[in-house]
Amino acid sequence: MDKSWLKNIYIDYQNLVYRIAVSIIKDTQLAEDIVQEVFITFYYKGADIRDKNKLKPWLVRTTVNRAIDFSRRFQKVVILPGDYFEQHETNSWSDPTREAEVLGISIGTVKTRLRRARLSMKKHLLQEKQAGNANLSSDEGVSRHE
Repeated sequence: MDKSWLKNIYIDYQNLVYRIAVSIIKDTQLAEDIVQEVFITFYYKGADIRDKNKLKPWLVRTTVNRAIDFSRRFQKVVILPGDYFEQHETNSWSDPTREAEVLGISIGTVKTRLRRARLSMKKHLLQEKQAGNANLSSDEGVSRHE
């Protein structure tokens, strides 16, 4: 099976796809991965594109979608420098009195605020649970076969 058509399309559109990917993702290596994925997708689905005038818009839309997918996937990753924890030997979370000193409030105030926050969370979670139970009980009377 002759795949020279794919090579020609790749040569014609690789720079466009790459530029779009870089403009969205702001990372050249990830943009190269996106280009590869777009053309692999095109390899499998390109035959479905009957009108050759729709080829460029299809490549552009597929590239934008893949770049957005990549940005969402990698946006959640937080990269810390290798010596991050060495730089922060004294962990401020382990000493609440130090934090109270920084905030300029007493330790009693900190304890009170934490207690109020826990009670507020408990109240909110109980309301959510009751609302969930109410929805379940109202659905019990409905038959799924109707």
